[in-house]
Amino acid sequence: MKKVITIGICIVASFLSFSQEKRDTIAGTGIWNLDELYRVPITFSAEKYSAYQVPGVNALLYESVPFLGKPTKVFAYYSLPSGPVPPGGWPAVVLVHGGGGTAFADFVKIWNSWGYAAISMDLYGNLPHLSVKWEERPHLDGGWTMGENFTNRDESWQYHSIAQIVLAHSLIRSLPGVNPEKTGVVGASWGGVHASIAAAIDSRFKFGVIIYSSVFETSEAKMRWWDPGRFIASIRIPTLWVKGTTDIHFTNQNWQYSVNICGNSPVSSLVVGLKHGEKGQIYSINRRFADHVVKDGEPLPAIGKTECHGKLVSASVNAARPILKAELCYTCDTGPDPRQIWKTLPALFKDGKVSAELPDGVTFYFLNVFDGPIFNGEQEWPVSSEYVPYKPEANQ
Repeated sequence: MKKVITIGICIVASFLSFSQEKRDTIAGTGIWNLDELYRVPITFSAEKYSAYQVPGVNALLYESVPFLGKPTKVFAYYSLPSGPVPPGGWPAVVLVHGGGGTAFADFVKIWNSWGYAAISMDLYGNLPHLSVKWEERPHLDGGWTMGENFTNRDESWQYHSIAQIVLAHSLIRSLPGVNPEKTGVVGASWGGVHASIAAAIDSRFKFGVIIYSSVFETSEAKMRWWDPGRFIASIRIPTLWVKGTTDIHFTNQNWQYSVNICGNSPVSSLVVGLKHGEKGQIYSINRRFADHVVKDGEPLPAIGKTECHGKLVSASVNAARPILKAELCYTCDTGPDPRQIWKTLPALFKDGKVSAELPDGVTFYFLNVFDGPIFNGEQEWPVSSEYVPYKPEANQ
């Protein structure tokens, strides 16, 4: 896990150095053979892996792209919701784990309970042994072998992971009872990086949920193909971006930049105190967003561009539900994002606008609005305005 996470920590604030030429590159051109990945992959029984069978979900292996000239296999859990199949079939999600993660049967079950078919796969070529680190987990017979040979693009983790995501999408779309026109991709941490690239190259997805992740500039040559900043301007599906303010792996500035360059009109949720972890795949706000796109559910609030006059900040809000709470989120710290202390103050919501007065010493701020608990008392989730630095001289 350390090798994977180390790359994530290489994020720096120089994200603006991406050229428009890089961002406008046609996503996936010359990297993956999408015609091959759009075909339903060959599947194999997982019966011999009896220790990894989980009641309530199915386990299987599917064939992925070759590694060192040989076909590879991927272990996955999948399942459809119980009960009568709705007209047209169940919507579906592809769940993408982060660094050190694996296939999560419990996450498949949760999305099933929300009315979605779901598939979750191990992107390391391993079996999903949750009690040990990824590099110590039993290797899947025929699974690709993660290494450090990044000189060959087709041998890298990112190349194989994104191919496996697109193939998992092809697989779940093919299942009886699944509506192939109502599918989405959900990824957390490194899974968010991979999911954002998959959302850019796989035009069959109808929505994307990107948790914690962002573009990152790094001088390491081995990352030159895989910064999502090269892809996400090509995203054409509704996309939700979620992050915590003190995430140690992805900075707020880079995250906001990612939201800004996303090729569709994204929705963002920046949560004070939110911790980094695999459970991002099953945050309640993900369901609300997905339900709106593929089930005609109520949309999340939409916040307009923030205006700042002196110390008064405001933004327009378009909401289907009543706004029950609004807040100003701010920090007075100038150091690295993970060390910043964030505070909140009540904000005023009136006549379709949220507004607040900035305290003295503010360095960065944003506005949050809440339209109530999503499901029966679960955690309230905000929708956020743009995360911006406060520049007093520009607002006099």
